[in-house]
Amino acid sequence: MLTAKGCGTTTLTITAKETANSKAASKTIKITVKPRVPATYAPTSKSKRTIIFKWKKVSEASNYMIRYGTNKSMKGAKTLTVNAKTLSKKISKLTSKKTYYIQIRSYNKSSKLYSNWSGIRSVKVK
Repeated sequence: MLTAKGCGTTTLTITAKETANSKAASKTIKITVKPRVPATYAPTSKSKRTIIFKWKKVSEASNYMIRYGTNKSMKGAKTLTVNAKTLSKKISKLTSKKTYYIQIRSYNKSSKLYSNWSGIRSVKVK
C-alpha cells in the first residue's frame, strides 16, 4: 500500500524476478495525486447584491479558484483566484433577486495541479 504525502506526479516501476513457474516482468505506472477538493459551507446573501462564500482549508493548496454565475451548468461563469490564506470571499455587484451558482477548487502552484470542482452551491441574492 502506498500513502501520498502532498500532491504531484511520480513514476513507479514494479519488477518481478523469473521463477520456475513464471517469466521476469516489469511494469511502469505513472501516478498523479491532485489536491483535495475544499469542503464548502452554504453561500449566504445578507446584504443587497452580494454573496459571501466560505470553505475549509486544504493543506496542499497554494491558491483557490472560485467560479460563479446564473447558469447551473456554469456556462459563461466568472472565475476568481484567491490565495491559500483566504477562507472566505465576498462577491459583490451581482443582480438582485437572481439565483447564483458557485463552485470552488484548489490549485497547487509547484506541481501545477488542480483539484476537481466542488459540488455546485446556490444562493438567491437579496
